[in-house]
Amino acid sequence: MMVSSGMEVTNADTDASMIRRQLFFFGSPLFSEPSLHPVHDRHSQSTPSIFFHFRPLPSIINIINNMTTKPNKLLKIVQRIHQFPTPFQSPALTYAFNSQIKYAGTTGIYIQEWTPDRAIVTLANKKRVQNHIGGIHATAMATLAESTTGMVFGLHVPDEKLPLLKSMNMKFITRAEGDLKAVATLPMELQEKIRTEERGSILVPVQVTDETGKEPIQCEMEWAWTTKKAKKKNADDINKPQEQQEPESPKSKL
Repeated sequence: MMVSSGMEVTNADTDASMIRRQLFFFGSPLFSEPSLHPVHDRHSQSTPSIFFHFRPLPSIINIINNMTTKPNKLLKIVQRIHQFPTPFQSPALTYAFNSQIKYAGTTGIYIQEWTPDRAIVTLANKKRVQNHIGGIHATAMATLAESTTGMVFGLHVPDEKLPLLKSMNMKFITRAEGDLKAVATLPMELQEKIRTEERGSILVPVQVTDETGKEPIQCEMEWAWTTKKAKKKNADDINKPQEQQEPESPKSKL
């Protein structure tokens, strides 16, 4: 692919650039410029065709409309990304999450689906996340399970509350083969509990499978939410005495 300057740009660079532009302008993600959304076969040498792919309004819209409380900022962002052309939704969701949760980004997790009631995330068996026998390392598995449950949990925590992982229980059942996929779900009654109760904790179910369909690990993630603590004032401001007006000199003016 060639640009007007004559500099060659790879498909990956082009996709990343477009995703960043849409995330920056996520308030109006559906642009009128068709050049922002080229969809083409990566294996074809022909000039890419320019057209749009849209999916029907997802269930996320219905869930938000039925909420009894105000959606938090994270849910609003995910909702906006769901309005992107279909090919850009998963890359944009992944970019948005990994840019904020830095450690998750280092493992290379990829979001296939992220809605208020389900999250599906994959992790490729690449060298940087492998253990000594060529499988995905235990800590990378834990990151995958923690991230997936945190995604679906975080969409319901009010902005004035703080989400926290309270406990993590993992049992290693068998050796993992190939890539991993994690699926976390959150029933409607638990969603309402998070949004309405002052504080509390819940177990978010998650299933992790490998390429053979087996579950190499069994996970139990307990997430909690509580009121955010007020920001502490600067120590200098606290210790600084209030300015007092100097008393007038008893001496009369000459």
